[in-house]
Amino acid sequence: MKHILTFFILFGLLNLSISQQNNDWKGVFLDPTGNHIQQGVEAYFKTSVCEGKEVVLLKFVNNNNYNVELSWFNAYFTSSKTWVKHNKPEQQVVFYLPANTVSEGNCQNNTQLVFALDEVDLTANTFLRLTTEYLRIKKMD
Repeated sequence: MKHILTFFILFGLLNLSISQQNNDWKGVFLDPTGNHIQQGVEAYFKTSVCEGKEVVLLKFVNNNNYNVELSWFNAYFTSSKTWVKHNKPEQQVVFYLPANTVSEGNCQNNTQLVFALDEVDLTANTFLRLTTEYLRIKKMD
């Protein structure tokens, strides 16, 4: 009986550890104070690997009862505390987020919310944090 109880306790701890590793989303800095929520929209990021490439995945949560259009320019903090920003018109990201939904970038779909680190001359070791520049949240009808 003790062995069965020990097994379930260890299995539960292992499962908890694995679920925490797969859910290590961090808040995107949406303003200078580090807030990750603006106008009812939450923003998160995490690093991952897609098809052998190191990437940053984004997740947005729309807590509003209306659709929104998000537009922004990606900006990155490096491990050497340098801020790298991309604010050329062709680098602007625009994303439509339905009311009361969660949209999460992953390797299979929502690729608009996936950014390859090598495209901005970074690696998982030199990337520290994702932030945004000129985030705009527009209420859609």
